[in-house]
Amino acid sequence: MTFCRWLSKKTGKKYHLPTEAEWEYACRAGTTTAYSFGDDPKKLGDFGWFEDTADSETNPVGKKKPNAWGLYDMSGNVREWVYDFYSPTAYKEAATKSLTVNPKGPKTGELHVARGGDYSCSVDELRSAARTFEQEWWRSGDPQIPKSIWWLPEMDFIGFRVACSIETGSKK
Repeated sequence: MTFCRWLSKKTGKKYHLPTEAEWEYACRAGTTTAYSFGDDPKKLGDFGWFEDTADSETNPVGKKKPNAWGLYDMSGNVREWVYDFYSPTAYKEAATKSLTVNPKGPKTGELHVARGGDYSCSVDELRSAARTFEQEWWRSGDPQIPKSIWWLPEMDFIGFRVACSIETGSKK
């Protein structure tokens, strides 16, 4: 979020970490299938880096096919932080409210959600709807006590993608 604030100040545009709903909307690219390209996991090798294609490491972005909206590496390569805190009941709770566009997760929490899977994931973990949350071991290399919320230098499987807000009525 600090990077998003810096980028917003630098460019004059408003950037933010996407919510889970925004991330999934972008990943699906207008589809309702398991993956942005359909339901056949055998096609995943054309679109993402995962346990069968990545050779246990990250790969340069843009080497696989993009989804229908031109977004690369939405499935695999690195997991991506989203704005929302993790709640196992977040989607169930959102469903009980009136129809919500871009539902938000809990306002506070201890664990953030990561979406998209990474280079070591199975095909099931790369579905558009798949989600995970920060694991305690991700910070195991942090020498500080207490552990820092910023310490993830040894975790090459986690990153982030930014979203740019567009003003209502904007033609940009």
